[in-house]
Amino acid sequence: MVKSGVVVKATAGKEKNRYFVVVGFNEKGLCLLADGKRRKLSSPKAKKQKHVCSTEYTFAPEEYATDKKLRKSINKFVCSCEGGSSLV
Repeated sequence: MVKSGVVVKATAGKEKNRYFVVVGFNEKGLCLLADGKRRKLSSPKAKKQKHVCSTEYTFAPEEYATDKKLRKSINKFVCSCEGGSSLV
C-alpha cells in the first residue's frame, strides 16, 4: 500500500519511468501524483496503484509543499539513486 509522500516510479502510460511523489488519493482510491513540473500540485495525475512502483524513500510534507520544493527534492533523489542527470 502506497502512502502520501512516497516517491514512486510510473510503470505504465506516457509517464513510464518518471518519478513522482504521491500527494494524496481520490475518492476512487487512485494515487494522485505530482512532480512539480509536468504535473503540478494543483493538478496531480490520478493513476492506479498497480501502475506505479513504490520506492523505499518518503518525503516529509515540507519537502513537497510547493512545486519548486517538489522538483528540487525529486531531482536530488534521482541524482543520488541513479547517479545520473535529473529526470524532472
